Amino acid sequence: MLRYCRTNRNNIAAVVLWAINRFSRNQRDFLNVCEELRQIDIRLLSVTEKFDSETPEGRLQQSMVSMFAQFDNEKRSERTKIGMRMAMESGKWCHKPPLGFTTDPSVAGG
Repeated sequence: MLRYCRTNRNNIAAVVLWAINRFSRNQRDFLNVCEELRQIDIRLLSVTEKFDSETPEGRLQQSMVSMFAQFDNEKRSERTKIGMRMAMESGKWCHKPPLGFTTDPSVAGG
């Protein structure tokens, strides 16, 4: 996307995204993209969030939303790992078995 934007910057006014948390789950990546777009005079607009990336207040809001997106992603990952660990400790298989194997104990050799 960034390469396309750099190449066609004279024909692009804005990149429109649904929501910051759907665009990036890492604040540093999000801020880097924002800066690259700003340097080539392309605005970043969100369909579901109202902010003005041209003002200090708008950039603060973008940063806060991206920070919460990263936090939410990290917490979800943490909960998933804990859940998988608990399941494995109770004897459940949490991953797809390799091709040719099964976790079904009723299948011979399973």
